[in-house]
Amino acid sequence: GSIEEAWFENADGERLETLIQGKHARFCAKAKFSRETPNIEWGVVFENAEHHALFATTTTWAEIETGTIAAGEETSFSVDFEVPFAPGRIFATPMLSYRGSGDRFVDRRERFASAVVTGTRHSGGSVMVAHDVHFAKSKGSG
Repeated sequence: GSIEEAWFENADGERLETLIQGKHARFCAKAKFSRETPNIEWGVVFENAEHHALFATTTTWAEIETGTIAAGEETSFSVDFEVPFAPGRIFATPMLSYRGSGDRFVDRRERFASAVVTGTRHSGGSVMVAHDVHFAKSKGSG
């Protein structure tokens, strides 16, 4: 299998070069197979400009069975998410591997797609996790 293309898009399928913090985005990739390939696993790693892995997922993690891909078939892979990343450029490394093999790759495309994340909130972390913050004051005893 060979990963042919990868990109980011919005919910309407429009390709994006800029992602907005907290808004919906989708990562997509397509691959072509020249020979029969059993039990593939699609995956992607998102990283920042400093090469820090921010988030990764696979079809195995999502419990998706891909089955055997026939010669001449094309496959697609997508991940929908609310953009949790700090402002800056992010990179996507899509990969195809043999399911259950660890890192025995069919194909892996380092930083094959990228986008700029914009937003006004930066906590100092690389990922903005949805959370609640609580604070309370009380009078001291005595």
